[in-house]
Amino acid sequence: MAARRDFETAILQGEVVLLQWGATDVDLTGATVLFRLGTPGNEALIAKSCTVTGGPAGEYEVALTALELTLAPGVYVYETRRTSGDVRTLFYGQLLLTNSLFVAP
Repeated sequence: MAARRDFETAILQGEVVLLQWGATDVDLTGATVLFRLGTPGNEALIAKSCTVTGGPAGEYEVALTALELTLAPGVYVYETRRTSGDVRTLFYGQLLLTNSLFVAP
């Protein structure tokens, strides 16, 4: 069963961000986990692979680059899914991308 996790801290446009999760009820050893970020009711704007950092503990992360995070400010939805073996959505939720004075509109 997927768990909801919203990222409470706002992320500024144009920063490098490392998002991390831990799904203690699933062993991700040797698994492939994908990350998708989009707008509510829309297709994914960012799609990339996660790095499993602690397989037995279900720990994984994804790095978002400064270029990827030059999206328009707003609330975005995300989903992470194990796509190998027993396909399963691990986490889903929202994150807030905030306007930055260092990123041109």
